[in-house]
Amino acid sequence: MKDLEGVSNFYPCAGSTYPLEFDCAPKCFPDIEEYVRQAGRQQVVPVYTEISQDELTPVTVLMKLGQSDHSFILESVEGNEQIARYSFISNDPYLIFSASGGNVSIGTAEARDSFPNRDFSWKKKENAEPRQELQQLLNSYTAEPSPDLPRFFGGAVGYFGFNAVGHFEEALAGLSGQTEFADVHMVFTRSVLVFDHLKGTVKIVINTLPGAVPQQTYRRARELIKKVLLRLKKSVNLPAVETQKHAEPIEYKSNFTREEFYRVVAQAKEYINNGDVFQVVLSQKFTLAADFDPLVLFRCLRVVNPSPYMFYLNCGGTALTGASPEMLVRLEGGEGSVRPIAGTRRRGKDGDEDRSLSKQLVEDEKEQAEHLMLVDLGRNDLGRVCTFGSVVVKEFAKVEYFSHVMHLVSRVKGKVMPGVKPLDVLAAAFPAGTVSGAPKIKAVEIINRLEKGCRGPYAGLVGYISFTGQMDTCINIRSVTLSGGKALVQSGAGIVADSRPDSEFQETLNKARGMFEAISMARGVKAR
Repeated sequence: MKDLEGVSNFYPCAGSTYPLEFDCAPKCFPDIEEYVRQAGRQQVVPVYTEISQDELTPVTVLMKLGQSDHSFILESVEGNEQIARYSFISNDPYLIFSASGGNVSIGTAEARDSFPNRDFSWKKKENAEPRQELQQLLNSYTAEPSPDLPRFFGGAVGYFGFNAVGHFEEALAGLSGQTEFADVHMVFTRSVLVFDHLKGTVKIVINTLPGAVPQQTYRRARELIKKVLLRLKKSVNLPAVETQKHAEPIEYKSNFTREEFYRVVAQAKEYINNGDVFQVVLSQKFTLAADFDPLVLFRCLRVVNPSPYMFYLNCGGTALTGASPEMLVRLEGGEGSVRPIAGTRRRGKDGDEDRSLSKQLVEDEKEQAEHLMLVDLGRNDLGRVCTFGSVVVKEFAKVEYFSHVMHLVSRVKGKVMPGVKPLDVLAAAFPAGTVSGAPKIKAVEIINRLEKGCRGPYAGLVGYISFTGQMDTCINIRSVTLSGGKALVQSGAGIVADSRPDSEFQETLNKARGMFEAISMARGVKAR
């Protein structure tokens, strides 16, 4: 034990939460003796300290840490929260997983002591099975839940594009690898900063791989925490975001003219009338100049379109920024849940009009029928991975209000069967019926025939699978994808037998309006 002498007493400060301006090193948890014990029974052991939030924000923290090619901010609500309690920030992966078709690339960080990790050695595989490859990595990096840490303190974070359905459904295998974007892009996080907005604290977590000499790994984690703290003392210039709505018109190019969209709606209705599907979701893609900072856009979306899921992902050459209203699937404490959203009205000009439109939505038989169909689809999805009789509808067709639209929302949950992995739960629910249709496989085939070009990240998912086996994902809607100097906004409408083409076309515009407004605002920040 000579190697441990004095290490436990290295931190002279008392207590567990410190102001950022502390003059001594903070106490880390667990202590080294407990760390060594944990290292004997788990593959990933978190080492962390806690500081006061003070004037730090998720955006300023990422700016202080540095926007690497593999950085992110994730925020999501739980229960009856209206805003997220936690924000998760990182720019420091130790492993990167990317898959397109059967091609898999895995990047492993080369330096253990640098912050953030920027240099990676890459291993490429052809004719691989991406789902199996990702599952093997998830099996190799596991941790025990901690009562002192939130539901997520580290794990795999990223996105699955819509075409990733080809990795889950054999009948749709030809769709994978058909876009310029990766089907799957996930980073395995080393350091994560966790904002607890309720308590006003920030946890700095280093997810360690203990190795043969865990004492050395513990010391390295402690040094990395000190490096993070030094970066948090940096000053950053954060341009002001004007909270007033910008009226500047947005120029965009759609992949459909109005007349073309009307025609594909008519074709979709033919499939429905022939009995091929009950519903199919058709979308149009808007292309704009990406003449703004995606992190500034994230800030603007928080103002213009605050939503249950807010995200910023820098994937190295591609950035995703979004404000999604809809969970895809969550796995927590052995319970799987989905939250279908179907049925839409624009927001009213005032409270009276809001109430009138809400009443119309609730009483609209078409909207109710569409919503019920997608709730049933969600029940069936969970039924594939949950114990018999455990799947229940906890809320049905509740009206929820967002910045530009209102929706009918339900909540379905069930007890996941023993041995079922997060990827299995994800596969059962992917893609969401609310962005594909019902039955799903046939609806996806029709989408592939009628829409111009592949969807890419849109209508896939963004989220995490934690080292502890928990999962939280949202549907990638109300988002902007930035790549190659272009910004892509995409939105869809559910087509059923009595759909009117003009109404469905207008619905896609209503759903995109919040993104256009945020882009206009982001351009204004750049101009000042």
